[in-house]
Amino acid sequence: MLRQTMEATTSDINWLSAVELSVLFRSGELSPCEAVAASFSRIAAVDPHLNAFCALDEERAMRDAQHSETRFSAGVPLGPLDGVPVAIKDLTPTAGLRTAMGSRLFADNIPEHDAIVVERLRAAGAIIVGKTTTSEFANASVTDSPLTGSTCNPWDPSRSSGGSSGGSAVAVATGCVPLAEGSDMGGSVRIPACFCGVLGLKPALGRIPFALMPSLYDPIAHHGPLARSVDDIVAFLHVTAGPDDRDPISLPASTACDAPLASDLAGVRVAFSPDLGFLSVESDVMDNARAATKRLEEAGAVVETVDLGLSEALYDAGYKLFSARIYQYYGHLESAHRDVLDPTLLHFFDIGRSLSAADLVDTEMMVSREWQTMVRLFESYDVLACPTMPRTATPLGKSEFDFNGCDTEGKSITFDMTFPFNLFGRLPALTLPSGLGQDGLPTGLQLVGRRHDERTILSLAHILHAPDIWNARLRDLGPWTNKPTDGARK
Repeated sequence: MLRQTMEATTSDINWLSAVELSVLFRSGELSPCEAVAASFSRIAAVDPHLNAFCALDEERAMRDAQHSETRFSAGVPLGPLDGVPVAIKDLTPTAGLRTAMGSRLFADNIPEHDAIVVERLRAAGAIIVGKTTTSEFANASVTDSPLTGSTCNPWDPSRSSGGSSGGSAVAVATGCVPLAEGSDMGGSVRIPACFCGVLGLKPALGRIPFALMPSLYDPIAHHGPLARSVDDIVAFLHVTAGPDDRDPISLPASTACDAPLASDLAGVRVAFSPDLGFLSVESDVMDNARAATKRLEEAGAVVETVDLGLSEALYDAGYKLFSARIYQYYGHLESAHRDVLDPTLLHFFDIGRSLSAADLVDTEMMVSREWQTMVRLFESYDVLACPTMPRTATPLGKSEFDFNGCDTEGKSITFDMTFPFNLFGRLPALTLPSGLGQDGLPTGLQLVGRRHDERTILSLAHILHAPDIWNARLRDLGPWTNKPTDGARK
């Protein structure tokens, strides 16, 4: 029996998916208490070297696991995530558990209420084991904050985990949890998922209610899951998606992800853009993306390389819209606390305060014109495929502002290839590993679906992703000998 095998080593538990855990809980071969204990054991081994967690909730988690175990014994589990260890990003409020948002100014902040996404996870029986590191107020595409320091990449601790959901990506990639929550305002789920070799989904805007910010009409903010399997992404959506009046732009209930994913791709039309029309992409990243689309063809899809023709001005637009919001949300803290705020955050403040209302409307009009490019694309295709990031994980200490200018072919050098699909927020976007670069680090393929159509991109990802191969690669990572020292420790 599996229980006898697990007694020899708890490490095997850490590499089971959420869906696999649920099957074993139902059969009685494994208990939620054993799974949660294994999670904390793995966190203790990993976190001193990589810095993925900034707060743990072991006492409540074990108590909740016991309640879950009782439900399974009675044959009345709450759903596919009952008893499953899950991690929550430090931006997302958790009642009774510190939510510092990566900031020294909120180091003692204990929310009274859960965010909607956390409410729904708890109601489905998921066990919240702790909070994962993020940049200050999730402002950056890397995970490095004045409070918690840098979060290292498990493939190479001298490299960034990406951000701003870097802690969540590392927690999943190292087997601390099978599933973690992140938030995505410019790629903050997909960037770290790509850098760390796991899957990450930015659902369609409003699919999972998002009511964290002072403005309830934020057009770029999404909750999304990070996982090692597509089935776990689907399970996360199953329990967290759906309308809530606290988020006025949340979408009506959808059964799209309740139905089985497509098992073949006959008739599915995929547009492949190696560079979105204007971006500098490293050759190994592009080669791996092309190879992944070849596998889609073998599964029955029709794949055509397209000249997408988007404008590089999208990135300028994205920075303006993001900076304006960050400045309006947090700029009031600058005058009294400038010396303890993240320099990247201050850079966004500078951009945000320089913008007029007319500037922002001009930006929104430009994005509206670019939206027509996507409308024309989806008249002929079901999915857009492109690399997720133009390169593998960047060195620690670099930020998105270190990537600019043009390459020798005149292509724009940017940090990511994710930001445009936050500006087109109704389009869901998913990243999955596409291979390894020349430096041995993961590369990613990004799949972008039609408006509100998560199911198609999840179906493609389910056929493309090889969890056994990637789990084996992830299990082989480490041991790590570094000890991150910058930033205040837990």
